[in-house]
Amino acid sequence: MGISTDPSIDQIIVKIGGSSLAIAEHFQMAYQLYHADKRRKFFVVSAPGVGAKKSNIKYKLTDLLISLADRYETDHYGNKAAAVEAKGLEQYDKNSLESLVMQIFEEMGAFLGSANPANPVREQLQAALNDFSSSDSRQHSANVQRLGEAFSQEILYQLFKRNGIENVKKLSAADFLVVNGGNPLDGVVYLDNTLDNLRRWKAGSNFDPECVYIVDGYNGRTVDGGVSLLARDGTNKTQVLLAIGLDIQYCENISDVERIFSVNPKLVENPRPIESITIREQIELSARGCGKVFQASALSLMQQAGIYPTIDVKSYANADKTGTLIVYTRNHYETPLVGIGLREAVTNITITDPTMADTPGYVAKVLEQIAQMDINLLHMRSGENQITLYIADDSYKGKFRPDEIVSRISNNTGVNSNAIEVEYNKSILGVIGEGIDARLQHKIQGVLLDNDIRMLPYVDSSSVSVYFVVHREDAKKAANVLYNAFFKQDEFHLSIDRWWNS
Repeated sequence: MGISTDPSIDQIIVKIGGSSLAIAEHFQMAYQLYHADKRRKFFVVSAPGVGAKKSNIKYKLTDLLISLADRYETDHYGNKAAAVEAKGLEQYDKNSLESLVMQIFEEMGAFLGSANPANPVREQLQAALNDFSSSDSRQHSANVQRLGEAFSQEILYQLFKRNGIENVKKLSAADFLVVNGGNPLDGVVYLDNTLDNLRRWKAGSNFDPECVYIVDGYNGRTVDGGVSLLARDGTNKTQVLLAIGLDIQYCENISDVERIFSVNPKLVENPRPIESITIREQIELSARGCGKVFQASALSLMQQAGIYPTIDVKSYANADKTGTLIVYTRNHYETPLVGIGLREAVTNITITDPTMADTPGYVAKVLEQIAQMDINLLHMRSGENQITLYIADDSYKGKFRPDEIVSRISNNTGVNSNAIEVEYNKSILGVIGEGIDARLQHKIQGVLLDNDIRMLPYVDSSSVSVYFVVHREDAKKAANVLYNAFFKQDEFHLSIDRWWNS
């Protein structure tokens, strides 16, 4: 059910992605969202998605802050904090990076005149940078990196005040969101503690249901009081946690993406947008390179809590319309399939050993080596005497050669290196939908075979997905033939019976 047709919705949480806050005018559009519908009581903001236009700064503010923190950590501790630096930023020293950050602060907040939050945020940045002379470098890096969201929060707060909205407050995610203290740059949410904090706040005297709250996503607080970033998908996690903890049933997730599409637009021209998708389907789809605007890490929090607010994924340009609804359940008899996912660059490692089934802990030892190398395991297929590991190329290339991976597995597990075979240039192709069963799987496989797509055996199949391994040079063709067969029809109501009987 869309927002305009459901009178039971009395509050809405809006998350505004960084790409939707690319210029000052976009902040004004955020205020217009509230003006158009006063049920929008919570605004969770990301850092501005691009740099300053007048100053011709093309880098995202968060990327600049990550590199700036990295330079300070390198100066004080001799080690780099940032795992990945945005392309082009390696040419800048810390003074140049700091200057670029300050220019963005000044330019993006200039439309507020004397209320420009550049000065207070600049002071917070200087304090965080000065703290690098003390211990715990990653904690100080987190304090620097969180300031992009703090800047967006301050701009939107001042904009509401300037437009005469007096009942507006800033709410820091760190005030309620509890995370582990292991890595301040990649915190893991303590769900029960976080929800307890939110429920106590709602039940107390400080909560005002008529107030507008501007929330800086992306950061939480450890049990000992330190700041910890949520890193990947942080503002989406913040939105979901607010909805669960405050019992708010509807969330709008606004970015520059109009909807979630049935296949990556880089693979298929003008793919069909998805009207509704279940949480399980969206987790599968986003993990396979499609629908990444709302990723699995935020949705998994709903599954852990057993509470499922509706997520409406839409763009600024169509904020008054319903986008793609992420829901708990949908009518999958009418539309058994929702999308196609593709992971293009994959390497297969197959181990064949007749002693495997009789050796307790055999596979666990192999997986332990993969984990210690920090390699992303996408899938695993196993038989009595054989396992195949499917790993993402980008998780090992640049760190290990394939022969080094084989040697490490062999040397640390006792597996004979001759029993390990490596295959390159593979892709994992997935078809996703709650209505998949054996007969529909057979139909999907038949479409691929009829179009001369070379396949290895199934990687995985379930009630929500089926995956095949294909040669990488066939991957884009495979995605297109499946799209044309199952998604391109003018009337997109593919009943299971229709496909069974065709």
